[in-house]
Amino acid sequence: MKKILFIVIIFLAVFLRLYNLGVGDLDTDEAKTALGIDYPQSFVLPGLAVFSQILFGVNEFSARLPLALSGIFFVTICYLFFKKFFGEEKGMLAMLLAAFLPSNIVFSRSAFLDVALIFNWLVIIYFWFKYEESASQKNLFFLFLALFVCPWLKIQTVYFLFVLFTYLLLTKKWLFWKDERFWLLPITFLPLCFYFASDPNKLYDLMTYNNKLIGKSNDFFLVAKMFWHSYGVLAAFALLGLIFSLRDFLKRNRDKENINIFFLLFSIILLVVLYFLPKQPYYYVWPDIVVIYCLIYFLSKISNELLKKSLIACFVIISLWTIYNQTCINKERCCAGSGCFWQTEFFNVEKQISKNSYDAFYLDTSLGFLAKWHISPETKKLDNFIWKRENNNLEDKFLLYLHPSTYESNPTFFSDYRIIKYPSLVVVYK
Repeated sequence: MKKILFIVIIFLAVFLRLYNLGVGDLDTDEAKTALGIDYPQSFVLPGLAVFSQILFGVNEFSARLPLALSGIFFVTICYLFFKKFFGEEKGMLAMLLAAFLPSNIVFSRSAFLDVALIFNWLVIIYFWFKYEESASQKNLFFLFLALFVCPWLKIQTVYFLFVLFTYLLLTKKWLFWKDERFWLLPITFLPLCFYFASDPNKLYDLMTYNNKLIGKSNDFFLVAKMFWHSYGVLAAFALLGLIFSLRDFLKRNRDKENINIFFLLFSIILLVVLYFLPKQPYYYVWPDIVVIYCLIYFLSKISNELLKKSLIACFVIISLWTIYNQTCINKERCCAGSGCFWQTEFFNVEKQISKNSYDAFYLDTSLGFLAKWHISPETKKLDNFIWKRENNNLEDKFLLYLHPSTYESNPTFFSDYRIIKYPSLVVVYK
């Protein structure tokens, strides 16, 4: 029975991440991944996106496929991790929650790279605690591989070192250097050092980007709103699980003490980080691991089996309803121009073009493709601009779009961002 349930959950996880994967034009950062552009995110994944297009054709489905597979692998590693350290039942529950988690599905269905980031984090956590359970040279070697390989997939994996180091400080009573894992942590910085050594200007670009965005919109209400948009009512239940975990820690009721301390620490640090980060939707896939943990912790406090199973069923139904309303999955809602739950009121590009009510400016972005700006005849302002690749055999539908008036409201930001800069006017047509 468990094998059948395992197969069903995997099938649903694959279906929800691959069904209609090519529907919807690429967003801006998706374009960079699809084009294989080198920027401070990943050495490997943009190349995999290009390789995928070589195999399956130049289209949105192929560009997004490597990240969809990352989301599927995340579901699998959730099962392995929670089964290993919390038991078979919680392993299946973690797998079920991960398979239906709205934020994970939405960003597995895009060419954003953040799903790969949380996959990296969970792989490192898995081997970190395997070594803690059994301090063998074999487990230390696999942890070394995880710390070395994962940052090449997503450079921001290095952020996780702060959590690991803080955990060592707390659990080793400040004698962190006596733990062999501590001496492996610097390995994670190798891809980052290699990246900036290859082009020192990129360090300036990254610092400029961060200085313009970090802390600009820190607000507890906005953080709560982003959590609600990403997880819905699941965020409220996860918060209850976090509160229960904190209560048990303070009461010293610590079953599996170290691993629960780790997740409690991870949750608190992540909340602080999200408070200071820009309120971009892709950052709110980062809490997926702790949301799953907190939901499981909450459910573990319910002794009534019927109530527990009813809540699990409710979690799945709520997730499916949230997923159904996503434009990247439901083609009809996409054509209705209703916008995504995490980004409001995107224009439907094809409809706007077909109405022929816009003057458009083609611009050279110096990225190997053209930008097409659409000017509203009513407001005479930039309502959106669309990027299209240059010098290849793409269909006309392969378009990319920004938020309305993004460039117009942030000219200084774009002037300092080396990748974008000010595009030069090429053609005007009506």
